[in-house]
Amino acid sequence: MTEESKWTTIAIIGGAVALTATATYYFRFDTRNSTLPSIFQLGRNDFKPKPGEETSTTNPFQAHVIVGVGVEKLGPIFRIPFTNQVIVADAATVRHITTSSEKEYGKSDNFQRISFIKLGLVALHGQQHQRHRKLLQPAFGPSHLRAALDASYESSNKLIKIWSERPDSERVVDVYRAMTDLTSDVIAKIAFSYDFGALDAYGDKDDTRELEAVLKFFSTVSPTRAMMPWFLRPFYGMTVPQIRQRVKPLTDLLEHVLQVKRDAIAAGTVTKGWQMDVLDRLLQTDEETGEKKFDSAEIMDEALTFYAAGHETSANSLTFIFLRLAQNPDVCKKVQEEIDRVIGPNGRVTNENIGSLTYLEQVFKETQRIDPVVVGVQTRVPAKDVVILGHKIKAGTKIVMPIKPLHFSEKYWDEPHLFKPERFEKVPVPGSFLPFGDGAFGCIGMKLAQTEIRVVLATVLQQFTPVWIPQNLVIVHQVTTGLKNGLWLYMEKRS
Repeated sequence: MTEESKWTTIAIIGGAVALTATATYYFRFDTRNSTLPSIFQLGRNDFKPKPGEETSTTNPFQAHVIVGVGVEKLGPIFRIPFTNQVIVADAATVRHITTSSEKEYGKSDNFQRISFIKLGLVALHGQQHQRHRKLLQPAFGPSHLRAALDASYESSNKLIKIWSERPDSERVVDVYRAMTDLTSDVIAKIAFSYDFGALDAYGDKDDTRELEAVLKFFSTVSPTRAMMPWFLRPFYGMTVPQIRQRVKPLTDLLEHVLQVKRDAIAAGTVTKGWQMDVLDRLLQTDEETGEKKFDSAEIMDEALTFYAAGHETSANSLTFIFLRLAQNPDVCKKVQEEIDRVIGPNGRVTNENIGSLTYLEQVFKETQRIDPVVVGVQTRVPAKDVVILGHKIKAGTKIVMPIKPLHFSEKYWDEPHLFKPERFEKVPVPGSFLPFGDGAFGCIGMKLAQTEIRVVLATVLQQFTPVWIPQNLVIVHQVTTGLKNGLWLYMEKRS
């Protein structure tokens, strides 16, 4: 036997052993909760679009699509064989589970297993999550919301100036790119007290190409790892060390930001007390022992988490909102009339008047409902056997609660496939609207993101009207969902 054939044989045997072990691991779950309907009861014809129904993805067999069809065909509770997962899409039940204590329903370790960011708040669960959230929560208090308002207003005006200086013929813009740069600057100012200067390089792709490529890879890596058996990951560059090497330009940038903050702390020029930002709190030491509250690995993972989650979700939401406004000019006109009435043609959005932009808020929420940027799931694990919707569910089962089927259920929403901002004049059924999750594991930056998005919309729409340009839109589903291949609109200057 040659050396080459020997290693080929070893690889085949090793792969077979790994597949057998993996299959044994998953098959043992198939007998649990077996009285529930199974996703395997669906046929290919169940996935055909209905007449006139818009298809927003190039692949009808993505996980969120399969789950959505399952809810429609099988009902609000069913199982996915061999995975120890049960899907639950009933608003009252979801509300109960997500707001219950962690002792009753703990957070699943799903995301921590597939993510290369093991120590960020999104991935953590149990006592580690509680400790991180408790220490970081003060960085999202009222004073930081005011800072978010000011940072969002400043960056919005910078973008307005860029667009205003262009001739009409050059005001067809990629809104996704603009919102990505804008929100990148905003989250850096709020969380890190640092100016990334993304808008300064807006339009100059050569300066930002490397970082853009890293961010694009960043948003695809977790779902790619999730679909790939562990024994294949080294061959596709999907081990944690391999991924860390590929995102090094981003970690190098964040390490520089961290060093600037460390120098400021050493010089005694950093903010103290309740005004401390996210980095201040990551780098702080215990006053009694002098020990650091976070180690270096935790600090980097949290910095990565807050930067990636903090700017990408807001950028996607803003892009979808501008799309809906461009496609619904009557809605856009009504929003602008409200802005003119509340703020004035030359005024600015403030902490005092932002709450009066009620129709803008309704447009924001309706876009979050119909175009959620996280179409995925919340997952909880019961500590003991429970009964859900009349079915006994075993302790340790992963209860998966998908967002989009709840947002599109006719049980909770009238004509759910239509864009109707006025529906939010009424409070939604609890558990039916979950753009930021809910309970102890809900988005820590929810109010900050809401402030940022409302300020950007009010400031930009005060000066510009987005005008629809016919184009083929591709909604890209990764960790987050968005028009990541671009949304091109004509930004018409208001007189």
